[in-house]
Amino acid sequence: MVKRLLSLILCLTMFVLLIPAAAMAWDGVVAVLIEQGDTVYDICRSYGIDYYEARDVILALNGFDEEWQLGTLYPGNTILLPVQYGVTETYNAPAPEEDFPADSVLFYVVPYTIHNGDTIENVYMRWGMRYETYAGLIRSLNGVQDLDSLVVGTTYYLPTTLEHVEPGFAVAVVCHIMRYGENAADVFYDYGINYGRYSNILLAFNGWRDLTRLNVGDQLLIPVV
Repeated sequence: MVKRLLSLILCLTMFVLLIPAAAMAWDGVVAVLIEQGDTVYDICRSYGIDYYEARDVILALNGFDEEWQLGTLYPGNTILLPVQYGVTETYNAPAPEEDFPADSVLFYVVPYTIHNGDTIENVYMRWGMRYETYAGLIRSLNGVQDLDSLVVGTTYYLPTTLEHVEPGFAVAVVCHIMRYGENAADVFYDYGINYGRYSNILLAFNGWRDLTRLNVGDQLLIPVV
Protein backbone atom coordinates (compact mmCIF):
# COMPACT_ATOMS: atom_id res chain seq x y z
CA MET A 1 0.00 0.00 0.00
CA VAL A 2 2.83 2.38 0.91
CA LYS A 3 4.68 1.61 -2.33
CA ARG A 4 1.56 2.37 -4.39
CA LEU A 5 1.02 5.61 -2.49
CA LEU A 6 4.63 6.73 -3.03
CA SER A 7 4.39 5.88 -6.73
CA LEU A 8 1.19 7.88 -7.03
CA ILE A 9 2.75 10.90 -5.34
CA LEU A 10 5.80 10.74 -7.61
CA CYS A 11 3.65 10.44 -10.72
CA LEU A 12 1.43 13.32 -9.68
CA THR A 13 4.49 15.48 -9.06
CA MET A 14 5.84 14.72 -12.53
CA PHE A 15 2.51 15.39 -14.23
CA VAL A 16 1.99 18.66 -12.38
CA LEU A 17 5.37 19.85 -13.66
CA LEU A 18 4.25 19.10 -17.22
CA ILE A 19 0.92 20.96 -17.02
CA PRO A 20 1.03 24.54 -18.37
CA ALA A 21 0.83 27.22 -15.70
CA ALA A 22 -2.37 28.64 -17.27
CA ALA A 23 -4.12 25.33 -16.65
CA MET A 24 -3.18 25.12 -12.98
CA ALA A 25 -6.36 26.70 -11.59
CA TRP A 26 -7.09 23.54 -9.65
CA ASP A 27 -6.87 22.90 -5.92
CA GLY A 28 -6.09 19.20 -5.95
CA VAL A 29 -6.60 15.78 -7.47
CA VAL A 30 -9.20 13.11 -6.74
CA ALA A 31 -8.88 9.42 -7.68
CA VAL A 32 -12.18 7.94 -8.92
CA LEU A 33 -12.84 4.22 -9.34
CA ILE A 34 -14.56 3.62 -12.69
CA GLU A 35 -17.76 1.56 -12.55
CA GLN A 36 -19.71 -0.25 -15.26
CA GLY A 37 -21.34 2.22 -17.66
CA ASP A 38 -19.24 5.20 -16.55
CA THR A 39 -17.79 7.64 -19.06
CA VAL A 40 -15.14 10.23 -18.25
CA TYR A 41 -17.55 12.96 -19.31
CA ASP A 42 -20.27 11.69 -16.93
CA ILE A 43 -17.82 11.29 -14.05
CA CYS A 44 -16.68 14.87 -14.57
CA ARG A 45 -20.29 16.08 -14.51
CA SER A 46 -20.93 14.24 -11.23
CA TYR A 47 -17.95 16.06 -9.69
CA GLY A 48 -18.97 19.43 -11.08
CA ILE A 49 -16.00 19.50 -13.47
CA ASP A 50 -16.22 21.07 -16.94
CA TYR A 51 -14.78 18.25 -19.04
CA TYR A 52 -13.76 20.46 -21.95
CA GLU A 53 -12.04 22.95 -19.66
CA ALA A 54 -10.22 20.20 -17.77
CA ARG A 55 -9.52 17.83 -20.68
CA ASP A 56 -5.83 18.64 -21.15
CA VAL A 57 -5.20 18.43 -17.41
CA ILE A 58 -7.02 15.07 -17.20
CA LEU A 59 -4.91 13.70 -20.04
CA ALA A 60 -1.70 14.86 -18.35
CA LEU A 61 -2.67 13.52 -14.93
CA ASN A 62 -3.38 10.09 -16.37
CA GLY A 63 -0.33 9.93 -18.62
CA PHE A 64 -2.28 10.15 -21.89
CA ASP A 65 -1.40 12.10 -25.05
CA GLU A 66 -4.64 11.71 -27.01
CA GLU A 67 -8.28 12.05 -25.98
CA TRP A 68 -9.23 8.65 -27.43
CA GLN A 69 -7.03 6.98 -24.79
CA LEU A 70 -9.57 7.91 -22.11
CA GLY A 71 -11.88 5.41 -23.79
CA THR A 72 -9.45 2.59 -23.00
CA LEU A 73 -10.24 2.78 -19.29
CA TYR A 74 -12.54 0.05 -18.01
CA PRO A 75 -14.44 -0.79 -14.77
CA GLY A 76 -12.01 -1.31 -11.91
CA ASN A 77 -9.51 1.24 -13.25
CA THR A 78 -8.88 4.48 -11.40
CA ILE A 79 -8.90 7.85 -13.15
CA LEU A 80 -7.32 10.98 -11.69
CA LEU A 81 -9.33 14.20 -11.99
CA PRO A 82 -8.47 17.80 -11.05
CA VAL A 83 -10.83 19.39 -8.54
CA GLN A 84 -11.62 22.83 -7.21
CA TYR A 85 -12.81 22.38 -3.65
CA GLY A 86 -14.42 25.80 -3.46
CA VAL A 87 -16.38 25.28 -6.69
CA THR A 88 -17.07 21.56 -6.87
CA GLU A 89 -20.04 21.17 -4.58
CA THR A 90 -20.45 17.45 -5.28
CA TYR A 91 -16.86 16.66 -4.31
CA ASN A 92 -16.47 15.01 -0.93
CA ALA A 93 -12.91 15.18 0.35
CA PRO A 94 -11.56 11.75 1.33
CA ALA A 95 -11.93 10.84 4.96
CA PRO A 96 -8.67 10.69 6.91
CA GLU A 97 -6.93 7.32 6.81
CA GLU A 98 -7.48 6.86 10.55
CA ASP A 99 -11.24 6.75 9.96
CA PHE A 100 -10.81 3.30 8.45
CA PRO A 101 -10.17 0.35 10.78
CA ALA A 102 -7.00 -1.64 10.25
CA ASP A 103 -7.36 -4.98 8.46
CA SER A 104 -8.07 -7.78 10.90
CA VAL A 105 -8.91 -11.50 10.83
CA LEU A 106 -12.69 -11.86 10.72
CA PHE A 107 -12.85 -15.66 10.91
CA TYR A 108 -11.08 -18.83 9.74
CA VAL A 109 -12.03 -21.50 7.21
CA VAL A 110 -11.25 -25.14 8.03
CA PRO A 111 -11.72 -28.40 6.08
CA TYR A 112 -14.25 -30.73 7.69
CA THR A 113 -15.00 -34.29 6.51
CA ILE A 114 -18.66 -35.28 6.83
CA HIS A 115 -19.41 -38.32 9.00
CA ASN A 116 -22.58 -40.42 9.38
CA GLY A 117 -25.30 -38.41 11.09
CA ASP A 118 -23.60 -35.06 10.48
CA THR A 119 -25.56 -32.00 9.49
CA ILE A 120 -24.15 -28.52 9.12
CA GLU A 121 -26.36 -27.46 11.98
CA ASN A 122 -25.14 -30.10 14.47
CA VAL A 123 -21.48 -29.59 13.46
CA TYR A 124 -21.81 -25.94 14.40
CA MET A 125 -23.78 -26.81 17.54
CA ARG A 126 -20.82 -28.96 18.70
CA TRP A 127 -18.62 -25.93 18.06
CA GLY A 128 -20.96 -23.78 20.14
CA MET A 129 -21.84 -21.65 17.11
CA ARG A 130 -24.87 -20.88 14.94
CA TYR A 131 -24.39 -22.00 11.35
CA GLU A 132 -26.91 -19.42 10.12
CA THR A 133 -24.23 -16.75 10.59
CA TYR A 134 -22.18 -18.33 7.79
CA ALA A 135 -24.86 -20.13 5.76
CA GLY A 136 -24.41 -17.98 2.64
CA LEU A 137 -20.63 -18.32 2.73
CA ILE A 138 -20.83 -22.10 3.27
CA ARG A 139 -22.98 -22.43 0.15
CA SER A 140 -20.67 -20.15 -1.82
CA LEU A 141 -17.41 -21.86 -0.79
CA ASN A 142 -18.69 -25.39 -1.35
CA GLY A 143 -20.84 -24.81 -4.43
CA VAL A 144 -23.98 -26.25 -2.80
CA GLN A 145 -27.45 -24.91 -2.16
CA ASP A 146 -28.93 -27.62 0.08
CA LEU A 147 -27.11 -27.75 3.40
CA ASP A 148 -29.39 -30.53 4.65
CA SER A 149 -28.18 -33.15 2.15
CA LEU A 150 -24.53 -33.82 2.90
CA VAL A 151 -22.42 -36.55 1.30
CA VAL A 152 -20.60 -38.71 3.87
CA GLY A 153 -16.84 -38.68 3.29
CA THR A 154 -16.94 -35.36 1.44
CA THR A 155 -14.79 -32.51 2.72
CA TYR A 156 -16.57 -29.21 3.23
CA TYR A 157 -14.90 -25.89 3.93
CA LEU A 158 -16.49 -24.29 6.97
CA PRO A 159 -16.01 -20.84 8.49
CA THR A 160 -15.29 -20.92 12.20
CA THR A 161 -13.59 -19.10 15.03
CA LEU A 162 -10.08 -19.52 16.38
CA GLU A 163 -11.06 -22.18 18.95
CA HIS A 164 -11.60 -24.82 16.26
CA VAL A 165 -8.50 -24.14 14.20
CA GLU A 166 -5.75 -26.76 13.94
CA PRO A 167 -2.28 -25.43 13.04
CA GLY A 168 -1.61 -25.76 9.31
CA PHE A 169 -5.23 -26.62 8.47
CA ALA A 170 -6.88 -23.23 8.40
CA VAL A 171 -7.16 -20.21 6.18
CA ALA A 172 -7.45 -16.87 7.93
CA VAL A 173 -9.99 -14.54 6.32
CA VAL A 174 -9.03 -10.89 6.63
CA CYS A 175 -11.59 -8.12 6.37
CA HIS A 176 -10.43 -5.05 4.42
CA ILE A 177 -12.54 -1.90 4.31
CA MET A 178 -12.29 -0.27 0.89
CA ARG A 179 -10.66 3.17 0.93
CA TYR A 180 -10.68 6.06 -1.52
CA GLY A 181 -8.95 5.30 -4.82
CA GLU A 182 -8.61 1.55 -4.17
CA ASN A 183 -9.76 -1.33 -6.31
CA ALA A 184 -10.04 -4.98 -5.34
CA ALA A 185 -7.30 -6.24 -7.65
CA ASP A 186 -4.75 -3.86 -6.11
CA VAL A 187 -5.76 -4.78 -2.56
CA PHE A 188 -5.34 -8.49 -3.35
CA TYR A 189 -1.97 -7.70 -4.94
CA ASP A 190 -0.87 -6.01 -1.70
CA TYR A 191 -1.55 -9.33 0.04
CA GLY A 192 0.47 -11.19 -2.59
CA ILE A 193 -2.61 -12.66 -4.29
CA ASN A 194 -3.01 -12.75 -8.07
CA TYR A 195 -6.67 -11.83 -8.65
CA GLY A 196 -6.66 -13.02 -12.25
CA ARG A 197 -5.37 -16.46 -11.28
CA TYR A 198 -7.57 -17.00 -8.22
CA SER A 199 -10.62 -14.95 -9.20
CA ASN A 200 -13.13 -17.79 -8.68
CA ILE A 201 -11.90 -18.48 -5.15
CA LEU A 202 -11.85 -14.79 -4.28
CA LEU A 203 -15.32 -14.28 -5.72
CA ALA A 204 -16.60 -17.25 -3.69
CA PHE A 205 -15.28 -15.71 -0.48
CA ASN A 206 -17.09 -12.50 -1.39
CA GLY A 207 -20.45 -14.01 -2.28
CA TRP A 208 -19.90 -13.85 -6.08
CA ARG A 209 -20.60 -10.11 -6.12
CA ASP A 210 -19.01 -7.85 -8.72
CA LEU A 211 -15.70 -6.82 -7.15
CA THR A 212 -15.20 -4.08 -9.76
CA ARG A 213 -18.14 -2.19 -8.25
CA LEU A 214 -17.06 -1.91 -4.62
CA ASN A 215 -17.66 1.42 -2.93
CA VAL A 216 -15.71 3.18 -0.21
CA GLY A 217 -16.55 1.53 3.10
CA ASP A 218 -17.48 -1.86 1.56
CA GLN A 219 -15.99 -5.01 3.06
CA LEU A 220 -13.58 -7.10 0.99
CA LEU A 221 -12.82 -10.57 2.36
CA ILE A 222 -9.28 -11.81 1.71
CA PRO A 223 -8.20 -15.44 2.38
CA VAL A 224 -4.67 -15.56 3.75
CA VAL A 225 -2.83 -18.85 4.27
